[in-house]
Amino acid sequence: MTSEIDTLELTSRVKDVLQFHNLGQKLFGEAVLGLSQGSVSELLSKPKPWHMLSIKGREPFIKMHLWLSDPHNVERLKHYQNEVKGKGHWHILSMYKNADFHTFYLEIISCHDE
Repeated sequence: MTSEIDTLELTSRVKDVLQFHNLGQKLFGEAVLGLSQGSVSELLSKPKPWHMLSIKGREPFIKMHLWLSDPHNVERLKHYQNEVKGKGHWHILSMYKNADFHTFYLEIISCHDE
């Protein structure tokens, strides 16, 4: 990963992928970022420049970067969407939201590879 992320370009790419595949910000936020739809909307619409972000503020952008780098990102997110809708609750997606971003993303991947 580069040492500095272009947050504007990154969020534009994320929005394009989500829109193209008809995936909502709520699903993306809870499954990938561990954030509410409102927080995701704010990040995607008004991304701060990388150099202005704290380490904690950079975490969602790192997660977005990792998600975009995953060749199975949409497939995994759709799988989560189907699993969660079938069970009628969202807590499966949010159970990792307090984990560090590397563990969080690895948990997403391992859940789908089983």
